[in-house]
Amino acid sequence: MNNYFKENFFNDFLSSLVVFLVALPLCMGIALASGVEPMIGLLSGIIGGLIVGTFAGSPMQVSGPAAGLAVMVFQYVEKYGVEALVPLGVIAGVFQIIMYRFKLAQYFRAISPALIKGMLAGIGLLILISQIHIALINKPGGNGMKNILTLPSVFVNNLSTNPIAVTSFLLALSVVALIFLWQKLLPNLNKRFPAPLFAIIVSSVIANVMGLSIDFVTIPKDLISEINFISFSSFNSFSFGLVFSAIAIAFVASAESLLCVNAVDKMTGEKSDYNQEIFAQGLGNFIAGIVGALPLTGVIVRSSANIESGGKTRGAAIMHGVWLFCLVFFFPQVLQLIPIAALAGILIYTGLKLLNLKGIPEIFKEDKKEGMVFMLTLGLITTTDLLTGVIVGFVISLMTLLSEILTLDIEKKETSNEMNVLMKGKATFLHIPKISKELEEIELAEKKKVTIDLSDAQYVDKSIRDELSDWAESVEAENKFQTSIVYPKTIN
Repeated sequence: MNNYFKENFFNDFLSSLVVFLVALPLCMGIALASGVEPMIGLLSGIIGGLIVGTFAGSPMQVSGPAAGLAVMVFQYVEKYGVEALVPLGVIAGVFQIIMYRFKLAQYFRAISPALIKGMLAGIGLLILISQIHIALINKPGGNGMKNILTLPSVFVNNLSTNPIAVTSFLLALSVVALIFLWQKLLPNLNKRFPAPLFAIIVSSVIANVMGLSIDFVTIPKDLISEINFISFSSFNSFSFGLVFSAIAIAFVASAESLLCVNAVDKMTGEKSDYNQEIFAQGLGNFIAGIVGALPLTGVIVRSSANIESGGKTRGAAIMHGVWLFCLVFFFPQVLQLIPIAALAGILIYTGLKLLNLKGIPEIFKEDKKEGMVFMLTLGLITTTDLLTGVIVGFVISLMTLLSEILTLDIEKKETSNEMNVLMKGKATFLHIPKISKELEEIELAEKKKVTIDLSDAQYVDKSIRDELSDWAESVEAENKFQTSIVYPKTIN
């Protein structure tokens, strides 16, 4: 610790303040998008800093409530109630600790990038639509497609008949505009004083000075009594459906956390312990369940802010949790100055960033099959639910991969006396019927010499080599024609 205070404390201290300023509005906004009170999101942020930060396998990663889970948690809370956050956290925590015990974390990296991008884009679109509803003083439902279809009528009716909705919507739009302008015009200052916090402060000052008649964040007077500690009544709604939903959320949270670790490693050049990280996430989620807080994941926005601000060790993540704790339990009156519309504005901005409309053409340009997986995942998440979209997207991406593995292209080049048969792709025992048919056609062609060229093949298994050798021996024994088989250099 003496060396820590001499070498890294000051850097971590400054970085922790920036991460705290980034996390503060996001914790409350994500809680709002999840259908719970802002304080519940702040509790998750505290646990993400103090608990996950202490045991993390990726020291520079910062954990807390994440936009990527907001849609699933919203649907879960709407169905089972806020009290069901207790079994959700406990089940998610146990699921991740089991992953740690059996060292399964690495396998979560084997997910198609198009699937992840489609999932994030779908989540972004749903968050965007739901927060426009909130900015218009209308409570969104748990069905994304319904929210999309009802938005035009809500937009017209509320803006034309409700002056408060007009004020709220304009304030939310001003927050989005302030974030974009702050990041665009003052990029260096944005690293030290994040745009979402700037937008929250400006919008809060405007709302309070002008005495706007809109909703503000509410914090209970007795915070401890409002915390939904674990009890027998927390499991009143316990059912198979609840367990399945909790495991689905734990699965997505695990994937998001480990993908965040991967991104952090690329930014820092360090190598994290994925298995240790999933243990820290599991412990954090288990404790979040005990106090009825939102489930946790690694969050790339906070993690990148930590790295860019000069954080050196896990101390920055831990200290940001300390600052959140002090604000919530010692200065809660500050939070009550924040308008709900301002938090909706931050999430509208977050939804736009996750949707990333500019990046969609690039996906199709790189690989049309990946583009198909992306659009299918995005479409299903929007029209059905997140879990269905992810599962179907995963199956389609797996089928796409299998189709590439099973592809073997065969091309014939003929002259009057010779035939060259070029085979490209991966030649496996599954291709024996196709190759046998081609060999039969070659015999009917009556050439003097035939060359089977697999030099450009990516893989040739033993069954194919045996098949070709047996065929070559048989045709030469019958004096039909001369044969030559060329294998890839790795086989020769």
